[in-house]
Order: sequence, then C-alpha cells, then structure tokens
Amino acid sequence: MAQPHGRETAVTLGTLLLLDLDDTVMLSRRKLNPAEHTVSAVDAAGEALCHSTAQHLALLERFRDALVVPVTGRSEAAMGRVRLPFSSYRVLDHGATVLYPDGSRDKVWDARVGAGEDLTELTAELEARFSPMAGYRVLPLETRAGPYGLCIKHAERGPEATAQAAVALRERASTLGWSFLNAPGAPSLVRPGVGKREACVYLLEHLCPDRTRWVVFGAGDALSDVPFLSLCDFVVMPGQSALMQALGGVE
Repeated sequence: MAQPHGRETAVTLGTLLLLDLDDTVMLSRRKLNPAEHTVSAVDAAGEALCHSTAQHLALLERFRDALVVPVTGRSEAAMGRVRLPFSSYRVLDHGATVLYPDGSRDKVWDARVGAGEDLTELTAELEARFSPMAGYRVLPLETRAGPYGLCIKHAERGPEATAQAAVALRERASTLGWSFLNAPGAPSLVRPGVGKREACVYLLEHLCPDRTRWVVFGAGDALSDVPFLSLCDFVVMPGQSALMQALGGVE
C-alpha cells in the first residue's frame, strides 16, 4: 500500500501525561455513590476517601504505555495513600516537591524551591479575619523542607463556606506577589517560585529535552491547572469540571 505523502519514514514519539488527580481521575466520597466505584485513595485512618469511575480507569488505561506523572497539590503522605498505580516521577505539594520514581526527593528541585519562610505573622493576620470560633482553620502548606504557603478551610467544607476567604486571599496574593490557588473548599496562597507549572517545566527539561521526540498530554479539571496544562501539546479535561465551566461548556 502506498504511503501518504510525507509519511515515508515513520517516527515513533514517546508519550508523556502530566496528570492532575483529584476531580480529574478520582472524586471524593461526597461527590458520587462510593458503592458503585473503585476506591482510589484512603484517609489517614485507612477509610475510603476517593473513588474512581469506570471512565476514569479507562482513561488511565489509554495511557498504560505512557510516562504518567501525577501533578497534584497532595503531600507526600497523602500521595502515599493513593491506590492508583503510578511508578514514575511525581509533582506534589502544588509543585513544591518533585519525587523520583523510587520515591526519593529531587534535591536539585528542593534547593531551587528553598526552605520556605516563617508564616506566623501572615497566619495571625488571616486568623483575625477568619476566626476558628467561626469554623475557619488557617493551615500551613509545607513539605519536609519547610512551609511554602497556607490555605483556609471551614468546618462546613465546600467552596461556598470559604468564598469570602477566597476573595481575601486573592487580594492578599496581589499585595504579597504570591500565587493564589482557588482550590474548592481550600483557597490557598503559595509563595513565589512554587507552582505546578514551574515544577513541570523543570521535569520536562529533564524528561523531554528534545520535545520533537515526544507528545505531551495534560489532564486537569481546574483553572489553577491551566498554567501547567499550557505546557502540553494536547489537553484532556472532565466534561463536568470547573475548567470546562469556565470555558462555557457547562451550564
């Protein structure tokens, strides 16, 4: 059979998937009927926390032969409780941590990110506005190397309970020169130099130094994922997601 013009020589490209986890390939137990789906993450007590649908698992199966890199806000401990099978590099802590396939920390990235800074004054400032007495908690975001930001949660959980906190953190981010992450139910401030995009740029330089030999996919569900998704050749997103809603695809 004659080959199409310009395709006389086949070129096999490597496939890389930069994959957000929560709300992309697994959902919390509050967002679906757990009995019908596969447990994909547990909490610190070993109880089922997140589940994956058959469609989630089918998506991962499509990338079975790819280099799959989780890109998540989860900590090392929380990532250790994920039951989905990942064996490559991992970008954790909103980009503050990069792990090698064997689970060890990338010390070069640790040095680049730095040891963090004292967040005592910023925490006290936010606690004065969002009091624990009103159900709020101002929590540090930190790795073994030190703090890299903070987030605000509420006892009622969900984005509605933290809507005012999200507005305040967005404003504070602009005055500090930090990044604001509008994570549902846990709006966050992250200091400069830390981010999923920054960590993915670093990884791509090492894993795919010649991008002409790779096709890079990204998968994510939130506006906060856009910076790292923009590094990819193609993007996958859940149909019912905040990102699709922002694009006008969901009523």
